[in-house]
Amino acid sequence: MISGYNTDVEHNGVVYHVQTEDKGLQTPVILSLVYTGGAILASKRSPYDDLIASGFDQDALVERLQRQHKLICAAINAGRIDELKRMGEPASATHESAVASPAQVVGPTVDEAVDQREAPRTSTASAASERFSVPDLGSQFRTFQDTAAVLKNLDLVITVDSAVAHCAGALGIPVWVLIPYAADWRWLLEREDSPWYPTMRLFRQKEHGNWDEVFDRLLIEAQKGVGSHFRTQMTNSRMTNDERMSNDEARNQAIRH
Repeated sequence: MISGYNTDVEHNGVVYHVQTEDKGLQTPVILSLVYTGGAILASKRSPYDDLIASGFDQDALVERLQRQHKLICAAINAGRIDELKRMGEPASATHESAVASPAQVVGPTVDEAVDQREAPRTSTASAASERFSVPDLGSQFRTFQDTAAVLKNLDLVITVDSAVAHCAGALGIPVWVLIPYAADWRWLLEREDSPWYPTMRLFRQKEHGNWDEVFDRLLIEAQKGVGSHFRTQMTNSRMTNDERMSNDEARNQAIRH
């Protein structure tokens, strides 16, 4: 995994924070998030499966990551805020005609015509909807606020290490996150909770490539009683952030001594 970039860009008195990172070979995606006022304004996901298929050139990945980060920063400097908000939207004829051409701004347009994973993701969601009667809401989302609105109506969110996991945790929604064996540093080591999100529980992969065992554990926990009272149970049982920080400090002191 290649570490990312964090840059604050000011435009018309507003400070925008741009964060771009590599999600790792387990999830080969370059993810950029634009924050303002503590809220996510825009997001952009760029898969790099082609680099892996061709033998994985790390220098090429670094170049792509830098390029995406710089383009988004340049778009903010140029005042193209509305275009940034549309980065995550599905492409359409109307959208394409409204976006400036590469020659009109710095470098290529910030938005890409089609996310390379959009088609397989849509077909998978449709198949799941047919089998389990689960509504596919993703196709209706236009901004990350739509995602947050849906999350607020759920008793429990089960997801992989993603922006959805962070959004649910930040909103205080019970969330279970499936973590790969070689996890991102933010999840620390050998713990099932997160100091950042009191309502989050981590299900770690104990062996590289073995997700069956993770799902078995998750299913057992889910069968213990995920229902309409889940939020109440979580609220009554979870510790506050201060209590967690106090416990973590006590644990660290014990280790030092």
